[in-house]
Amino acid sequence: MQAIKEPALLSSVQSAVTIGKFDGIHIGHRKLLDRISECRKDGLIPVAVALVMDGRHIYTAHEIRPLFEENGVEVLVEYGFDYRMRNMSPEQFVKEILAERLNARFVCVGDDFRFGCNREGDTLELARLGRKYGIETEIVEREKIDGSIVSSTRIRAMLDEGDVSGVSRLLGRYYYLSGTVVHGRKLGRTMGFPTVNLEVPEDKYIPVNGVYASYVTHGDMRYASVTNIGVKPTVEGHNKTGVETYIFDFDSQIYGEDIKVELVDFLRKEMKFDSLGVLKVQIEADKDKARSILL
Repeated sequence: MQAIKEPALLSSVQSAVTIGKFDGIHIGHRKLLDRISECRKDGLIPVAVALVMDGRHIYTAHEIRPLFEENGVEVLVEYGFDYRMRNMSPEQFVKEILAERLNARFVCVGDDFRFGCNREGDTLELARLGRKYGIETEIVEREKIDGSIVSSTRIRAMLDEGDVSGVSRLLGRYYYLSGTVVHGRKLGRTMGFPTVNLEVPEDKYIPVNGVYASYVTHGDMRYASVTNIGVKPTVEGHNKTGVETYIFDFDSQIYGEDIKVELVDFLRKEMKFDSLGVLKVQIEADKDKARSILL
């Protein structure tokens, strides 16, 4: 898959395009990606235009690119909201971006899609302009679970509550964090619970502080684990929010290596204990609960 920062000039090929924020690639997004992937049979290459917003993301650019590729995208356009983009009229966007630069012959979007300056363009306008510039347009109804629309906003709200099991239904996969293992204070090792500390990118949307049953992927291996997200309030000193994981049946040193931590279920809120001894008893209970869920 080719990832680029602005629409390329695809004059030699014709494309099937979908457009959206794609933060997380939830099951609704995958309907759009599946649809453009089907257009290969018509000789069109699948192109996703991901409108990149500032702030924290459910999946970072590094995490999300493989997900686009897994869903059949051949060209990913990570398009930021620069001055020119914000001030384009709906017709400019369709003519210059879709018709001329991406050579689109098919465009597929969700039924809430808006585009152009001040979000003036809607799906009806997209269909009208599509007819003018020779682009077939398909509008896909948004996916619902439990009677509510699947959206990135809903996923973030669930992460704020620690409902990672619910989030997995909306994403169609476990929510995960990925990054590099860094050195911590090694307190867990002195207590008999050696852990790995994950360095998480600043633009990653992190769920509420607490303890989670999790899986860790390192290389080709996947392990059951318990993950704590938070500031370690029982430990003296000022601790910034961190991601610390105890991996079952694992004793390798992996500092400087990359891992993926999938959050499966919320076990409890982060809390301050009267002593490290009381904390140690609670960690044993957390491990037992996680084992019952994962193994």
